[in-house]
Amino acid sequence: MLRKEYESAVITMQKKGRHVATANCHDETRNLRVSLASVIATMAFVANTMCVCYQSTIDILDNNAEAIKMVRQEEIKETSKANIQSEDRYNQIVEQEIARQMEREKASEETKKLIGESQAETSSPVVEEEFSEENSLSTTISKIASEDLQLLAKITYAEAGNQTLEQQLAVAATILNRVESESFPNTIQEVISQKGQFSSVKGGTVMAFGEPVAFSEVPESCVQAAERALAGEDPTEELLRQEAISKGLNPDEYASGGALFFYNPDYCGSSEIEMRNSIQVKVEFGDHIFYKVW
Repeated sequence: MLRKEYESAVITMQKKGRHVATANCHDETRNLRVSLASVIATMAFVANTMCVCYQSTIDILDNNAEAIKMVRQEEIKETSKANIQSEDRYNQIVEQEIARQMEREKASEETKKLIGESQAETSSPVVEEEFSEENSLSTTISKIASEDLQLLAKITYAEAGNQTLEQQLAVAATILNRVESESFPNTIQEVISQKGQFSSVKGGTVMAFGEPVAFSEVPESCVQAAERALAGEDPTEELLRQEAISKGLNPDEYASGGALFFYNPDYCGSSEIEMRNSIQVKVEFGDHIFYKVW
């Protein structure tokens, strides 16, 4: 009997335990549902917020795309405008160049025509011979002029290399005055080669410091002095003219045509200087004394 009561009590307790467990399970399920509902609501809020943000982003991108499109359209318009202007300018340049080319071709044709006419007129043997003679004479004159310039520059350097350009010009002009005078030879070489006239000339060769003078060694100032003298410049004539007038003498007699002589007192002996004391009209210019008449 006790055993039956015990088993009955155990069965009763087991039933109560199942009822408690079931109640607890129901509570946990209810709580879980509440939590799940809360999570779902939160996710729904987040999803809605994301949708709003996404839409805003899409709107911004659309606006930017529209702005970029407008800017690009403006750039395309400006580029097209520039291209049109550039093309117009290019066409204008091409047209101008074509016009110039046509003018050059026309001028060339006219020149050829004139040359042909000229050749036809001058093709006779007589004209060709005259042209050949003139050309030969021109070459000879040019050669002589070049040789005269070099020789005059060298003698100017040997006689007055340490003087100023104007003083060198006076020396060069005096040598040329002798060439023009009836009292002296007719060429520079003959004038400077006269015996006892120029101490710097030995056997027809211009010397300086004991060595023959090469034209390449002549200073530029001496070359300029020779060029100016050959061109007709002569400072000695005016200097002698003023000196003659100051002494009441005839300037034409003592100055016309410029100086024919010059000397450096530092290189003259006492007898030479005494002999020249009788010269009435003379002028000192640099280291030299210039005069025309003894």
